[in-house]
Amino acid sequence: MKATSILFVNLPGTPYTELANLLSADNKGSYRNYSITGKSLPLGILYLSSYIKVKFQTSLEQYIADYFEKLETIEDYDSVDDFIRDIAMKSISTPPDIVAISIMFATSYKFFKNLLSIYKSLWPNTIFVVGGIHATNTADHILQTTDIDYVFRGESEIALYKFIKNYIEKKKQNIPGVYSKSDISQDMNQICELVTNLDELPYPNLELVNVSSYLNATKIFRDYQNLDKGVIELLGSRGCPFKCTFCSGHSSNNRNVRFRTVENIMAEIKELYKRYGVVRFVFNDDLVVANETRFFKITNAFRDSSIPGLEFQS
Repeated sequence: MKATSILFVNLPGTPYTELANLLSADNKGSYRNYSITGKSLPLGILYLSSYIKVKFQTSLEQYIADYFEKLETIEDYDSVDDFIRDIAMKSISTPPDIVAISIMFATSYKFFKNLLSIYKSLWPNTIFVVGGIHATNTADHILQTTDIDYVFRGESEIALYKFIKNYIEKKKQNIPGVYSKSDISQDMNQICELVTNLDELPYPNLELVNVSSYLNATKIFRDYQNLDKGVIELLGSRGCPFKCTFCSGHSSNNRNVRFRTVENIMAEIKELYKRYGVVRFVFNDDLVVANETRFFKITNAFRDSSIPGLEFQS
């Protein structure tokens, strides 16, 4: 029996129009230097990937079209659409059963719309789903204005697992927080079921991406001259207790704050150090200091670690 296949899509944060302007400009070389800095691992995708990898084992094949990582090659193309199409064809050799697109920021929306149109022409029988913070906050608009099949609102590990299971078993999709065009007339306020115990989640599936490209990005450690040991992101918690007017993070988890134990975090750090020699870490939590006692426990764990030169920023 043929394994089900899923293609994850990591969109660039740089607006489509800016990329198009760069390709039409005489000074193309300005972008290549700019794009190598500030790369950040698509932790949301990597957590989704690791979760369904454990659930489905060999019955599911996973791929990624990582446009963020490939941005430094965009000057090799005549147009942004050529870039979109070529990366898609290089990422998977046969039509995927499911394409899962992550839209984190509004700046990626035009890129997403062009990409969806191209992908639909390449793979007309594929199921297309979208998630991420921007998708969570604009679910009704996306369903009304694009040819997407489903929108996932909020954190989606459990929902994506159930979605793929239903697809394999040819069952109707009826999952809380997952919406299709038939739901446009109703309120779309529910989010997907949350993982309550973050320690139960497998570590992000770094095998899905080109890890070396991300480790070598400077991120926020830009003052350092010696980056030979790399920098990598961690998620120590999910959610934020506040509802700031400038932030939409609360929409993905209803301000439900959950913490990984410090022991679980340090176990992941030790594994990453063993595999990649990484000693510099960036916490991508919504609010890493949400719990003062826990924060100092983390700093003490870093200080007391047997890993030489271990440090973090947030």
